[in-house]
Amino acid sequence: MKAKSKTPVKNLPPSWIAEREYTRLDVPGRVVVRIGCPEPDPIKSAHGEVWRCPLQIEGLDLTQIEDLRLDKDAPLFGYGVDSMDALRNAFRSIHVLLKRHGTPLRWERTQEETFGFPVQVPTGYGVEFDRRMEEVINAIDAAILERMRPFYEQMERYEARRKARAKRRTKKTQTGGSGADDV
Repeated sequence: MKAKSKTPVKNLPPSWIAEREYTRLDVPGRVVVRIGCPEPDPIKSAHGEVWRCPLQIEGLDLTQIEDLRLDKDAPLFGYGVDSMDALRNAFRSIHVLLKRHGTPLRWERTQEETFGFPVQVPTGYGVEFDRRMEEVINAIDAAILERMRPFYEQMERYEARRKARAKRRTKKTQTGGSGADDV
């Protein structure tokens, strides 16, 4: 029995697997970003199989981006050597397109103007560059954690006091105490 082909049918709409909504800060409105399921590209490359990951940005006219020739109705994809690479490049494409469009947006989970997609370190600069970038990021993470330590310690003390009060209340309820003496 023959295995089914992995080549997708071109006319089927993408199957969206993730979505994020932004609030426009320049005019009332929203922007919705969607990512689809990675799939083998039906057009084979001379270098072997290529994967693509569909993406959609609704609420912005991407044809306004200078130096970018996009047909308004053309589907957008992130491409890669495998499905993971295509997915990663789709996220990077979203970040680049939103940034190049220039419309101020806020993700609902933050109070700042942000896309919520981190800039990715390019992989073509070699292992030594990757290692140095990881060291820089780890040092920044450590500094942020150190700065946040008093906050975390305060939260731990608050939680311990809350649990102790709840335990005392439970004990008084079980023993029939009035609870008036305990504050």
